[in-house]
Amino acid sequence: MVTCPTCGTRINSPVKTSSVLGDIRKDGSFSESTVGIYECGKCSSKFPHVLGRLKLEIIKSKELQKLHQDLDMAVSLNEKLTADNEKLSTESDDVKRQVELTALEGKVASLNSEVISLRKGMSIAEDEIDHGIYSRTLVS
Repeated sequence: MVTCPTCGTRINSPVKTSSVLGDIRKDGSFSESTVGIYECGKCSSKFPHVLGRLKLEIIKSKELQKLHQDLDMAVSLNEKLTADNEKLSTESDDVKRQVELTALEGKVASLNSEVISLRKGMSIAEDEIDHGIYSRTLVS
């Protein structure tokens, strides 16, 4: 919001805007200012206010072409790197799944050996029970 320099009233928006170019400096740079013309609704005074300023520079067309070529190369490299990154991410996910699968296969093997061991123990226990029951029946 801009304040009227005459009466201090706050004004929301300009009546008109325009661009104003500054003088060219020795280094080839200049500024472009966007100026708004405001009109106070209370005291009817009109006044300018700078809304924004850009610093610009004059460069040779060959330099501009080189900058465009560099930009095109950078965009191309960025696209290639993005594709490579996506590929590596997919490969990384595959490796993680393979590691998880290997770990699970190890757990399965361990559990299978435990099941075999428990079955052997159960078989021995059943034999002992059957044998114990059989010998008691004969004794009694």
